[in-house]
Amino acid sequence: MYFWAEATQAGENTWKPIYHFFVYSMIEGTHDVFFHAYVVNGLDSVIWSGVMPIEIEGKKRVYGEFVSDASFSPENIANVTPLAYCSVEY
Repeated sequence: MYFWAEATQAGENTWKPIYHFFVYSMIEGTHDVFFHAYVVNGLDSVIWSGVMPIEIEGKKRVYGEFVSDASFSPENIANVTPLAYCSVEY
């Protein structure tokens, strides 16, 4: 899995992260994958998390986008780190 995140304007004076991901499965068959996104602040505390289900077939690639439902003040943008991982149900 590869992912990157970018900040976009959420309101008049707020921003939200948008996650872009690229998942490739090497396992045969169809299975459910869950994209887990979260934001960590400078104190190593999770300040937001979200999960999005993805259906993927073996040996196929999936590109997707996960738009956060959270919004943060502009002061937080320099002190947060977007992180993500995938989990698989067989």
